[in-house]
Order: sequence, then C-alpha cells, then structure tokens
Amino acid sequence: MGRRLSGVWRCPVTNRAIALGTAQLGMAYGVANRRGMLSKSQAESILQTAIDLEVLVWDTAPGYGCSETRIGEFLRRVGRPDGLELFTKLPRLPDGLTGPEVAVHVARSVEDSRSVLECERLGGLLVHHVADLARYGGALVDALCECQRLGWVDRVGVSVYTAQEINTVAVRAELSAIQYPFNVFTQDAGPGATELASRGWRTFARSALAQGAVALSADQVTPSLSPWLERMTALCGRHDMSPVDAALGFALERSGADHVVLGVEDPAQLTAAVATAQRPGASELYAAFQEELAGGAQAADPRGWTRTA
Repeated sequence: MGRRLSGVWRCPVTNRAIALGTAQLGMAYGVANRRGMLSKSQAESILQTAIDLEVLVWDTAPGYGCSETRIGEFLRRVGRPDGLELFTKLPRLPDGLTGPEVAVHVARSVEDSRSVLECERLGGLLVHHVADLARYGGALVDALCECQRLGWVDRVGVSVYTAQEINTVAVRAELSAIQYPFNVFTQDAGPGATELASRGWRTFARSALAQGAVALSADQVTPSLSPWLERMTALCGRHDMSPVDAALGFALERSGADHVVLGVEDPAQLTAAVATAQRPGASELYAAFQEELAGGAQAADPRGWTRTA
C-alpha cells in the first residue's frame, strides 16, 4: 500500500509500483499507436524485460486480443518467476442471465483464463465492465467469491471509469481490488481509491499516459483533448521535464494506487519507466498539474475520442 508523504499518497519506490499493462501485447492499442500490433517476439521481449526488472504484477484481459495467449505461451517456455502476480478480467456478461447462469459464465471464464495463462491461481479477477455489476449485483459478487473460495483467485474486484463508480462499488465488502483511470487530466478518482486502499483493497491506477496521448503533439490528439495537452506540455517545458516522465511520475506520486498500470511498446520504454519510478518526484510541477489540468477529465475519457492521423 502507498504511504503518506506531505499530504499525498505515494507508491513505494520499488519496481512493484509499476504493473505491466499488456493490452499492447495482444492488439493494436492506444491513441498513440502507430506500429500496429506487436509481433510475438516483440511481446516476449517486453515480458522478459519485465521479469529482469522485477516488474512482476501483470494486468491482462481476454478482451486484449491475444494478450493472455502470448503470456501463457511465454511462461510455458521460460517458466513462471517467483512472485509473479497475474490480474485478469471478466469478459462482458451477456444480457438476460439468471443467477445460476451468471455463476456458470464466471466459472467458465476464469477456467479459460487460468488455462490460457498457465496459472493455477490468479492474483486477481476484475469485472471489466462495471455495468455488469449493476445488472447482476449479488449474483455476480457471489460468483466472484466462489472463485476465491475454490482457490482460483486471490482477490476479486472491478475496473471503473469514474469517481462515482468507485463510491458505488465501495459498499461491496466482498470485493478487494479496483482499477481506475488516473492521469494529469483525470484526477478525481484518487481520494476514493485511497480510502479503499486504507481498507486493504489492492488498487491500480491505469491510463497514466492517457493511452500515450501525452507523448503526442496537440494536433495529433482528439480535438477536445488538444488544448489540455498544450497546457500540460507548456507546464513541462517550464520545468524541463518530458511530458511522459512527468505524467508517469504524477500518477506514481498522486494517484493513491498500489500500482500504476503501464503499457509499453518496447523494452526500452519499460526500462525508462522503472527509472522514473525510482527518481524523486517533481512536486512543484505536480502541484501545477493539480491546479491547472484537473478540468480536462471529460476530454481525457477515451470513450469519447476520435482517432486523428
């Protein structure tokens, strides 16, 4: 869990502060993606680098193309390193299921992920679509808890988009893991997630780089985000810090999360991210982000983006 420093929460300064996001390993992912889908060898180079750097919390999902398959094939070939934790997600549930059908669907999905990932016990299982929790309520929570009882997963929880959704799921005492977006534009989830962390939940902040948008110029992103990105880039320039390093450092220091989920496109990016996690933060710049960029949350929601050239 994070520790309080000067009124904010900071992840422990270890490589565990970063969780490897693996959407990029199985599909052409992210607004900044210009390479398309990575090759199998490129994906495995990233996984091997994660092991070498002791980045041993990996976040995946059946919805991330062939990500689970590539992870499983890699682990079958090289062996499972000590301390590796795999967190995956539940595919969207079909409409109109009865309670027993929800249980069957969840059990089947978890069995599939465990088999594909070569993993007898998962670190965690998250509901990928929070609307499923609203639709199926107790039946879904009971099915998740049964997976815990059977020893298939350590923790069960949910992936959310908004601070309001955090407050909605917080009443579910059976849950113990949450993933939420947090970056220089989307900052409102931090306080609620910090409260859950204080109750022993495992917390993950995602989209620290806004799907890579912070690495782009203002004319390369969706128009609603463009003025916010210009403002962020100007702030970074005044502090002689790259937008990518600043955005990652901000999420590590201010998100309240145990882990910041980070997807990369090559081993060098992961190596650089670990170095950023081990450096002192830029507190003055981060304070400026909080003061000047928090209003960009709606613009930074990828569900409303249009892809630019």
